[in-house]
Amino acid sequence: MNDLIKKILDERDITALLVEYCRALDNMDLNAIAELFSEDCVVKFGPDDQLNSCGPKAVAKSLERMWRW
Repeated sequence: MNDLIKKILDERDITALLVEYCRALDNMDLNAIAELFSEDCVVKFGPDDQLNSCGPKAVAKSLERMWRW
């Protein structure tokens, strides 16, 4: 596969993942959000260290805590 085709396919996959993340976030579907992250993910939701998350379950929990805003 040439580089251009690989780049196009990668961009398509990234876009699809972003769409799924936004859809799950709009619906506050924490299970769907967690499924989008790898087990070794590390996410920082801004300067508050209490919202830093390691792993998909922690990401969902952080979003749940922020949901009240």
